[in-house]
Amino acid sequence: MVDWSNANGNQGKETMNQKPRFSMPPGLLLLDFIGALSAAFGIVETTNPGTLLSAHWIFPFYNWVLIIIGALLMLPLVLHMVAIARGQNQPNERQDPVRRSKR
Repeated sequence: MVDWSNANGNQGKETMNQKPRFSMPPGLLLLDFIGALSAAFGIVETTNPGTLLSAHWIFPFYNWVLIIIGALLMLPLVLHMVAIARGQNQPNERQDPVRRSKR
């Protein structure tokens, strides 16, 4: 089988049609997963108290605390993805079709 990916001599260079790979750090994925579990436990405990957690772990408003902690743990991955999206949408001079004069 022939690999045509470098046939044009573009070794290590990105062409106009290629986009950079979108990668997420494993630590942020782990935080997001733990946050999703915490939020899910909080939601389940809100609808039916005492089903997942034993009486030893229950304290006043524990279900809301689980939901808020879950949301806070999921926030870093969301902010990371927003930062990547903002960085990819920065127009440069070639892409900007409208040239404005300074007044």
